[in-house]
Order: sequence, then C-alpha cells, then structure tokens
Amino acid sequence: MDERFLKHLADRFGYETWRVLAGDDVVSVISGAALGEGDIRGWTVARQTRDAVDSQPRLRLILRRTGSSANQLISITIVECPSVPAARAYLLRWLGDFQSPLVVRLPKTDSGEVAFGMGETMVLFSRANLIVHVANAGREIIPVLEIARAVDNRLILAAGRQNQSGQP
Repeated sequence: MDERFLKHLADRFGYETWRVLAGDDVVSVISGAALGEGDIRGWTVARQTRDAVDSQPRLRLILRRTGSSANQLISITIVECPSVPAARAYLLRWLGDFQSPLVVRLPKTDSGEVAFGMGETMVLFSRANLIVHVANAGREIIPVLEIARAVDNRLILAAGRQNQSGQP
C-alpha cells in the first residue's frame, strides 16, 4: 500500500491513539482462532473456509439465522497476525479498503481493544493479534454489533483456555 495513503489513513482514523494501548505488553497471542456451530447463539454456520491472506491464516464464515430464510446472513472473517502491533497495522490497512466516509471508530463496544464500524451493518475490530470483520451478507439488513460482541467473547474464552493449557 502506498505510504502516502497509509499516512492519510493514519491521520483519518487517529492511528497514533490506538497503535499502542495500555496493557498491550501483557496481551497473549491467540492462535488457531475458531468459531463453530452453536458459538453464536441463534445463528448456524452455513459455510466455513480456512485459507491465508498476505501470508496470515484466515477463517471465513457465513452464518444464517437459525430457522430463517437465506436472506438473513452474516459474514465473519478472522485474520491471525503474528503479534498485536502487526494486527494493529493490518487493521489500518484493512480500513483503507472501505470507500465510505461513514466508517468511524466506535466507542468502547466490548468488541476488541479497537473497533470501527459503519452504522450497525459492519464492525471491524482487533482482539490481541486477531482482526475480525463482521458484516451483513444477505438481502435483509441485520444489526451486527451484538454478533461482533459474541464473536469477541468467544475469542476471549479461547485465549483463556490457551493460557491455562500453556499453549502459545
């Protein structure tokens, strides 16, 4: 990505205010992020794939509201970066993919350490070394803030299990 564009993004989104946060030095790296059936209450996994983007492991899911038509779909993408600083830099670059001036930093929403959104239709946040994108994927618009919180809570639980078991 062009350095001038990165500088523009950093200025627009106040990168220096969230590049490093208090407590970052004690944040554990989360590896092998996973979401499965039943992890997000009221939603069923319709499709799940694992691949890599920019050499980073990526999990992509499409969730369908349980018992609803195919019009109520949510897309969740989780990218695993090697460190918290790498995740924050990746988050900034991902913000550059949005063409809307409506994308703004969200107040503390219980979704990650840093979160951005566009109304209630999209949330992009970082949790430790992970970047998570939650967005509508169907014809019917579904508010995604609660879903983003649920995803974040699952990631926090997974990180706690990794720390207790001594996994990296």
